[in-house]
Amino acid sequence: MKKTYIKKSYLLIVLILLVTLQESFALNVVNDYNDYSELKLNFLINGEFELIKTSEDHKIAEAITYLTFFPQIDNMQKIESIDFNSKPSAKITKESEEIIYQWDNPEEGKFYFGLDSEIKTVNTMPIIDEKIYFPINNKNKLYTEPTEFIDITPEIKEQADKIVSGEDDLYAVTFKIAYWIQQNIKYNLTTLTAEVVQKSSWVLKNKEGVCDELTNLFISMMRSLGIQARFISGMVYTNIDNKWSPHAWAEVYFPDKGWLPFDITYGEFGWIDPTHIKLNVNKDSGEPAVKYTWKAIDTKLEGKKIDLNTTLIEKGNKITSPLEFKVKTLENDVGQGSFVPIELEISNNNNYYMADWFTITKAPNLTESNSKVALLKPGEKKKIFWIAKIPENLEEGYTYLTTVEIEDQFHTKTNLNITYGKDLNKISLNEAKSLIEKSYQEKEIKTVSNKISIECNGPEVVLINESLKINCKLTNKGNTRLDNLKICYKKECLSTDLSIVEEKNIEIPINGLKLGTQTIEIEVNNENTKASDIVTIEVIENPNIKILSLQYPEKVKYEEDLEIKFLLSTRTPVQDIKININNVEEVEIDKLNTKKEVIITTKGKKFLGKDEVKFELEFKDLKDKSYKLEYSYPIEIIEIPWYIKILQFLNLI
Repeated sequence: MKKTYIKKSYLLIVLILLVTLQESFALNVVNDYNDYSELKLNFLINGEFELIKTSEDHKIAEAITYLTFFPQIDNMQKIESIDFNSKPSAKITKESEEIIYQWDNPEEGKFYFGLDSEIKTVNTMPIIDEKIYFPINNKNKLYTEPTEFIDITPEIKEQADKIVSGEDDLYAVTFKIAYWIQQNIKYNLTTLTAEVVQKSSWVLKNKEGVCDELTNLFISMMRSLGIQARFISGMVYTNIDNKWSPHAWAEVYFPDKGWLPFDITYGEFGWIDPTHIKLNVNKDSGEPAVKYTWKAIDTKLEGKKIDLNTTLIEKGNKITSPLEFKVKTLENDVGQGSFVPIELEISNNNNYYMADWFTITKAPNLTESNSKVALLKPGEKKKIFWIAKIPENLEEGYTYLTTVEIEDQFHTKTNLNITYGKDLNKISLNEAKSLIEKSYQEKEIKTVSNKISIECNGPEVVLINESLKINCKLTNKGNTRLDNLKICYKKECLSTDLSIVEEKNIEIPINGLKLGTQTIEIEVNNENTKASDIVTIEVIENPNIKILSLQYPEKVKYEEDLEIKFLLSTRTPVQDIKININNVEEVEIDKLNTKKEVIITTKGKKFLGKDEVKFELEFKDLKDKSYKLEYSYPIEIIEIPWYIKILQFLNLI
């Protein structure tokens, strides 16, 4: 701290001394472009590979490059122009997800491909103007399933549950996951994550990673909660070396609203600054920027590093923060060693949710981090607080003055002065905390939902004394984890737990059913919730196979082909089925669970001397108990040759 003072004069004039204290903090306000309405950028991609012969008999039919990194169009990014280039000249095709460069019958050597584009990025806030309730009924599973690097382990699911438990606002859920990762996972370029992408489970365990890994873990947690999230690759400005570099962030889907960006590394939750260039959308972070295929004999391909280059062409107008905020102290004119409570009141007068970081850039020593983030709903007001520590050992007879300055991510500032002196009233830390508690009226109100659903199903019919299991699907439809659930039939119970949005299938063994129609009620409950479902089952003594939809001609000519078609139906599973028809045709079926169509082709002559089609059925139940059934249906054989009739009369046939 730099301090200037003047000794007291004989006239006892007290001078106010200006004291400015500046410190370097963890989350710095950087020299960026957050406060510009738009940026016009030139973006180049230059790639190279080489086809190398491995023998003098080499031959090349084709070589193809698939470039998956190229400027995307969305609400925050427009393509002003784009030119594709190649050397030697290639056939270039632009698809929705890739740009294809194809060389037919090329010579060996080096190949170049790329693009030159001008992009306009717009600093606009995505509009989420109403509360979207969590959990959501997400029917699209495309971006909720685990992938190679964005895995979902029990540890990831458990941590996500803890972070959002009791929260019923989707924006707040997403914000809390993003904030937890930003606060608990260290951005570390010195680890092996800088060279090789690591899985989300590794990142959670080791608590470190680069932008890809932080984004992976964020997406994994979102997907574990049934929320669609996808991986975005692109470029972004960094003031570390004052240039654009490869970067990754996420997008989260809000039903009926669209995709919202969340950049964990930059602390931009629900919006991104205009230095972000969106180049690729994917389910996983392990997808390469470029892929090669080639058809050749005795030829190898060596790919080179892809060069990405961005330059700023033009800046738009300066803008101010979407939020209004002002700072004040809850106590001023304090003594040496005092703790001064600083209050920042924030107002969101917009029709959309907005998250913003606020950083104290000038102040005395602080008791905590100089940067804090706030999420505000449309029209909401909030307060956040810091406590500053006034220096000890001040000179008597002097009044000191220092500036407190607070800046948000859009470089809008607010400030005030704190005055203090040795002989003024000293404020303790507990007194400062008490003042904050009196001013802080906002309380986080959670609407905890312990809702659970149960859907059970079983067979319509079972045999008496048959082993029976009813399958029940349990679904946690609330916003908190459900532990110590009991799934019970009468006094017999099974136990399980359900994380948020989890579905689980449980098999319930049922014993001791009596003959007739039985109503089985399965209940699931814990101390906070209860649900039940009913399954109706008919209990029979013996299995019963029926012949349904029988089709055959009741009159058939002696020499005519005869087709017998029917459905074999059972209400309980049976096995080793044999069907004998008039001792002239036989059909065998290994197992029958419900219905099976049977078609038998024979001759009318085989039914000579019989006036019925007689079915004899032999089968077993699943416990190998044997059964027999018979069914008869009328039939008449006509146009019998005269010599056959004589043989019939003589009982020779």
